[in-house]
Amino acid sequence: MEAINTYDNSFLSVGVFQWTAGATTGAGEIAGLLAVVDSYSPGAFNEYFGSEGLGYELNAHGPNDLVYGYLSLNGNRLNNTDKKRVLREHIWAYRFWRASHDQEVRRAEIRLAVSRVNTFYPKPVSARSRFTMADYISSEYGVALVLDEHVNRPGHVPGTLMQGVRDFVASTGKRDPASWNSRDEAAVLRAYIDRRARTNMTDSTRRADRVKAYVTAGALSADRHSFVP
Repeated sequence: MEAINTYDNSFLSVGVFQWTAGATTGAGEIAGLLAVVDSYSPGAFNEYFGSEGLGYELNAHGPNDLVYGYLSLNGNRLNNTDKKRVLREHIWAYRFWRASHDQEVRRAEIRLAVSRVNTFYPKPVSARSRFTMADYISSEYGVALVLDEHVNRPGHVPGTLMQGVRDFVASTGKRDPASWNSRDEAAVLRAYIDRRARTNMTDSTRRADRVKAYVTAGALSADRHSFVP
């Protein structure tokens, strides 16, 4: 939870999902983390962030939407490369590292991490589809794989999964996920892993192997319908 980096192209990355300040002029998800801290423990927010002039501005979002936005420093929105560069200073790495040892901030990280599944899992896979992600993938293993991609490349989900689904349907003719069993879902996931490995996702194959290791160890189930939202 106290993992920090200031070396990648998003200036500052913190916590279990390495929420960032956003690359170049883009918004980032650290703003969402600060909002959760502020909502549940305004005292902790003020102690570590507000008292140092750090604030946040969020995107318009619903209850199951991904929350992101811009950080602000002393009222100045950090919305470009020059302004965000201040976040690379060691003092900000220290402040976030120190905050992440506070139980309230750690709880906020857990709340935000857990809520991420709801930003994609119960939703239709496209505007024209009656099926949701939950219809296609219902194993703990499968949800962990998709969550892993969503953390690293949220814009790729559910596109890469649906490419894997189409590959499976093309080879088997099984279009209705209600008829799938655990072996069918495993075949879909193999096709999905292959598809996401062709994208610019960071270390896609190695990350998939790490998730699979939890199945081998008995910590995750690959059985269909094993995931309980």
